[in-house]
Amino acid sequence: MAKRAPANEKPYDPLDPSLTQSVLMGPGPAKERASPPEVIVPPGNGRESAGEAYRASNGQLIPMPRLPRPESRKGNPSDRRGREKRVVLSRDEERDIEQLVARMSDGMRTSLKLSHVLRAAVAVLLHAEGQLISRAESAGHLQRPSNWDPVALAEFEHELAKILSQALRDAPLLR
Repeated sequence: MAKRAPANEKPYDPLDPSLTQSVLMGPGPAKERASPPEVIVPPGNGRESAGEAYRASNGQLIPMPRLPRPESRKGNPSDRRGREKRVVLSRDEERDIEQLVARMSDGMRTSLKLSHVLRAAVAVLLHAEGQLISRAESAGHLQRPSNWDPVALAEFEHELAKILSQALRDAPLLR
């Protein structure tokens, strides 16, 4: 379980100026650090882009790395991949799915990972949503067994696999 921060502790902010300063200035207590280098925009010398900041260090101008701003990122933030879903597989299932991905990769003559195959499978499932719901409704009530009953769980998942297989067969081709 995650620990809660004490109520009097300031929340972590990765863009906190003091954190950025500590990274730029290196380790050591803050009072021992020198003041940060002056940030300037040099006169136009043809090398810098508009608004590019430079750091003055020992009289030299060093380009400062530009961090992407959240508003400048492409796409909708909710579209970014970053949600993790976990599944527990037996060793045999893990071996079988990894071998399947490897055979697919060989057949397609390209680099392929399990995550690619799973995201494609999600797209197929969502495409066939109508048929999946229809088959699920016609299957009637399926009682999900306890996770501690492996035989009953395997039978339940086999029935679910039959529903998926039939629904995917009925679904229109994905174009």
